[in-house]
Amino acid sequence: MSTFIALSPVKTSVPKFVEAWRACYLDDDERYFENINYSGTLATANVVRLMEWKERKRFTARAQAYGRAIPIDLLNDARGAAPLSDQDLLLQYEMICEHLHRKGLAKSGGIIWPLFLCHIGQPLSIPIYDVNVWRAWGYIEGWIGPKHHRQVPTTLDNYLQYRAWFNGLVERHGIAPRELDQSLMAFGQFVRSRWSPFL
Repeated sequence: MSTFIALSPVKTSVPKFVEAWRACYLDDDERYFENINYSGTLATANVVRLMEWKERKRFTARAQAYGRAIPIDLLNDARGAAPLSDQDLLLQYEMICEHLHRKGLAKSGGIIWPLFLCHIGQPLSIPIYDVNVWRAWGYIEGWIGPKHHRQVPTTLDNYLQYRAWFNGLVERHGIAPRELDQSLMAFGQFVRSRWSPFL
């Protein structure tokens, strides 16, 4: 029996979106889960391995340097605190950048890796940020178009808006933060792909 299909966008609930797009997530998260230690403290070796996971074998030496540049107490102190307010998160970000700059790192002003270090400190309340989740968020909320698909996120203000949106979805729908992140990453990759005309 022949089966012909056509793809077309169908609006769905947040939990069903997560279920569908998470199945398309292809990265290996084993190293992430082995080292994030949600309920405990971190060692510098954990941070180095998490940075290696984040960089996906493109800039390994630089990722390792980032992981070693941050005093481990700075990240572990965040773990024992209540979820950081926006102001406290910006302060944490500035302290991380200051340590990176002392080691000659983060000179380009990119925000993705310093924010990932903030995430390591409070992984359940500071979501991971990258071009794929930024693109997915923009598509879902209707403020991004194809002309933006090659751009990258650059402002902390946008990240704070993303964080509020992301954490709101987690809270309202009872979704695990990592599962929401995986689904947004997969969807953001799709938005940029040659298959995006089906949207």
